Amino acid sequence: MDAHKAIITNIINNSTLVEVPFFQRTYVWREDLWERFLDDMEYVTETKKTHFLGSIILKEEDKKDKNASYASCLTVIDGQQRLTTFLIYLKALCLLTKQVSFDILFRIMGNGEISLRHGKNDIEAFEKVTSLKEPVEIDNTSSNSRIIDAYNYFLKNIDVSKADLMRIISNIQFVRIDLDKDEDEQQIFDSLNSLGVNLTTSELLKNYFFNRDTVDEYEKKWASEFEKDDETKTYWDTEIETGRIKRALIDVFFDAYFQIFVQDKKYNISPEDKISYDRLDQLAQSYQHFIKNYCNGNKEVVLDQLKEYAECFRQTFDPECCEMNVPKTFGLERLNVVIFGLKTSTLLPYVLYVVKNVSDKEEVNKICGVLESYIMRRMVVHATTKNYNRLFTSLILNGVVDADTLKDRLERLNDATTFVPSDEELLDGFHKSKLANSQTKGIIYLIESHIRPDNIAVSLLGYDQYSLEHLMPKKWRNNWEPCESDEKARTRDSKLLTLGNLAIITQSLNASIRDANWITKKNGKGENKPGLSLCASGLVTMHEVLQKEKWTEDDIDNRADWLFNNAKEIWDLTPNYEKLSGSGNSGISISSQERKELRKQYWEYALPLMQKANAENGMYSNCNATTGNGITGYFGIGGFGITCTANYDDTEIVLWLSSGNKDKNKEAFDLLYTHKDEIENSIGSGLKWDRADDYKASWIVHYLKNKVITDKDDWADIAEYHSQTSKKLLDACFPFLNEKYKVK
Repeated sequence: MDAHKAIITNIINNSTLVEVPFFQRTYVWREDLWERFLDDMEYVTETKKTHFLGSIILKEEDKKDKNASYASCLTVIDGQQRLTTFLIYLKALCLLTKQVSFDILFRIMGNGEISLRHGKNDIEAFEKVTSLKEPVEIDNTSSNSRIIDAYNYFLKNIDVSKADLMRIISNIQFVRIDLDKDEDEQQIFDSLNSLGVNLTTSELLKNYFFNRDTVDEYEKKWASEFEKDDETKTYWDTEIETGRIKRALIDVFFDAYFQIFVQDKKYNISPEDKISYDRLDQLAQSYQHFIKNYCNGNKEVVLDQLKEYAECFRQTFDPECCEMNVPKTFGLERLNVVIFGLKTSTLLPYVLYVVKNVSDKEEVNKICGVLESYIMRRMVVHATTKNYNRLFTSLILNGVVDADTLKDRLERLNDATTFVPSDEELLDGFHKSKLANSQTKGIIYLIESHIRPDNIAVSLLGYDQYSLEHLMPKKWRNNWEPCESDEKARTRDSKLLTLGNLAIITQSLNASIRDANWITKKNGKGENKPGLSLCASGLVTMHEVLQKEKWTEDDIDNRADWLFNNAKEIWDLTPNYEKLSGSGNSGISISSQERKELRKQYWEYALPLMQKANAENGMYSNCNATTGNGITGYFGIGGFGITCTANYDDTEIVLWLSSGNKDKNKEAFDLLYTHKDEIENSIGSGLKWDRADDYKASWIVHYLKNKVITDKDDWADIAEYHSQTSKKLLDACFPFLNEKYKVK
């Protein structure tokens, strides 16, 4: 056996055939692992550091075809999932960037065969992916291959600006373990994967902070908080799911605690170190690096506040919250369910920071309400959680400790990975999103807890005490009313996993009830096989459902509408966004189509005036009236533009600095900010300057107060504002930008 470091081209190349055993299990990675993998590739590109991707066990084999063009043949004993993922990723990246490197590096020289030959279950899908010539999505409805799912995921989610092909190939490292032909691969595989116990972050830190000579300090600052009795140890040893892995609460705490130091501006931590400090697998080393490089080696900087923050953490976060009912009002009890039940642990650092720094309990509850609303809206529309960690730590960086500032900051996010879904998108989510069971259960549970009357006779149980039930069963063809055509059957199938067809109930139904016709499913089959009427009794979210004599696709749609109407009131991040104001119409709801028509009418009125006022600079010359709430004009510097916005509750103009280059955006912002007084004097009013350090873009905002497009009497004033102030903003900023970037 020989073990050594290797990069991917030392394993898969144009002269070696690497075979997955023919009857090996299929490729099984899912989206959570692909997302983590994608993060690792972006980390390597940005930091230029090496990254260890695990061990690969290979066994030498005789060439089956002595005339084959490859020089050697190897069998994959362990590591096929990682190798497969890496090659799928590299293929997608090469297609997106129009590079031919993949075929040069990973096809056998001579016969052009892909160098990694898959087994029976995956060979067809893998070769379909690796033979593509264009970056097109592959339809996976018939084969349902995880390999094709992985390719489609990478094709959609790779940000080519954050992925340097050759840097990734040269910096991703494996431990390559080569076995001779006569070695027992099973014994070696079992030994490598079963022996040894990894030290936890807390154990590593305890040994770093204390030694034989500091026992008293250890007892005072560590043992008294983390080890004082069995109950305390049980709490800190409790494991929770944090994204893709289970971690003890004590390790989760040390991550949250560390982020509060990392985001403190007084330490002036470099961007490169901030990236490294985000890595959970390097947390203990990061503590040591931080203390050495930013605290002059003084461990007391961390230890002095350790006990205080640990006590705050324990008083705030309760992983057993899912066993208890929650109040209808916003607060830490509900947010604990969001964190632990819905596995949104990325909230922990910011919530710890808030609770430690905000003494007003009512303000804490308001902040919890904003956070719950943000998370749940995005969950309904199945939005990514990829950038949550960066978003929530940025709130610490910017000292956001009141609900109004938090709400304002979240509502201004326009990045695809962090935006606040509109009511239109929320409605679409209730009708179309197909979510994980825990997410669906959480959405319905939190709606249920909020809308329940105070005097209802049946108590709400804890989140974990409910199960999820399909009202129309997935096996409806067995006992349900048939569809008139295959097309209608497909439509019915498409609705089965959506929120309108899902319910929380107190116990899982017997299989014979679950797939029965509606009347039987509702009433059950006697005492030992209860139906929905008993198992869902007392739930407000089921009251109307249980009155139905039948359950159809229309009922699913109607219930989705009902859930949406409750959700938008509970999780309202855009006050009055859906309501008319002015002219005595305040509080009157309008439909999505009416909103679009109103916007279109306003822009048809305002855009010609905007184009006329900006005729010399041509900023809006190529724009058309839209149904959206904003129109953006450009002035010759790539990625920089000025957006005129007309919401239902405010009107504004935003100068966006949002090129693909974050450094350029920050540089341009800083340039303009040095002339802040001059620019604001030129416009005649103050501006909101938001450098947005943790985001690629920065922006500068001008507001028009007390004018909204829902009052047509305001249109003339709003259009004049959009026309004249957008020109003033460009005239004030353009000379400085042009001098630096030379508009052509």
